[in-house]
Amino acid sequence: MGLRYVAFRVQYALESKLGIHKKRFLTNPVNKKFISLKTWRDNTPIFFFESREKLNFKTQPSKLLEAKVLKLKQGVFTFFSSTEFNLGKDYDWITNPDTGFKYDILKHWSEIQDLSKEAGDIKYVWEKARFGFLYDVIRYDYHFNQDNSEFIFIEMESFIDKNPINQGPNYKCSQEISLRILNWTFALYFYKNSKSLTEKRFD
Repeated sequence: MGLRYVAFRVQYALESKLGIHKKRFLTNPVNKKFISLKTWRDNTPIFFFESREKLNFKTQPSKLLEAKVLKLKQGVFTFFSSTEFNLGKDYDWITNPDTGFKYDILKHWSEIQDLSKEAGDIKYVWEKARFGFLYDVIRYDYHFNQDNSEFIFIEMESFIDKNPINQGPNYKCSQEISLRILNWTFALYFYKNSKSLTEKRFD
């Protein structure tokens, strides 16, 4: 990828080894509140769509989609579009379902290895944490005129509660974090007017 990228990777690795990232990305940042739920609802920035109520394309209920969402709610998730894992309804977000290895949630992300013989591939932990499964639930709710926002927000809260800021494997990769933020934002817009989206949850 060129000398510039190689130099960046060397610098990045050194900063991780020297503990610079640990000092830069704190595990106990001050909690800040930027906007209220009402203010956001009244002045929603432009996104792909405004809310589920504003969508008006033809519904096409699918038995395959219905079955997939039923499995999701039972804790069965399809990884990498091919392999099912039964994570249960109270998954800890840090156990690799392929190897059974449990990452140390007390470690700063800069101390977590991407790949090791004992832990296996970290992508197995990242897969559910991307929250790509939200789209299946959203599609189901639209096409079947249902509201599974409570399920969605409970999953989000579970992730937040079990993944302290900058600790554990799920803060290791900025790309994974970006995907999670995009997927959460999509869900927030779709369930914008849901009773399950409370001020406390939004905050």
